[in-house]
Amino acid sequence: MTSSSSPSSFRRTAFSRPWPPSFALFLFMSVLLLLLVVDENNIRRISEQKELNEHMLMETRMRILENRTYMELRHLVHDLKSPLTSMQALVGWSNCPPAGEGTRRKGSIWSGSRL
Repeated sequence: MTSSSSPSSFRRTAFSRPWPPSFALFLFMSVLLLLLVVDENNIRRISEQKELNEHMLMETRMRILENRTYMELRHLVHDLKSPLTSMQALVGWSNCPPAGEGTRRKGSIWSGSRL
């Protein structure tokens, strides 16, 4: 035997054999399966992001409603306090003695007793 390889012995190596059609089909199916898994992961990630966005949007809407409720409550309290303040001023003004009266009678409404 000579050290040089003959063309017939080169064809017998594993690398020179043609691939069987089943291997090509297996390779094609594995690539399709890989693409399917990648797409499924992308869909799952997008749906999780969408759920997170919807949750944040709902929380924001709830905060807006709460703030609006507190603002309306504050305005309502202010509107209710305004007449009471006016009434207290009127009551205080009515408790003042008349301008011409210099003496205070004991037991009268102008004797200095407060409500």
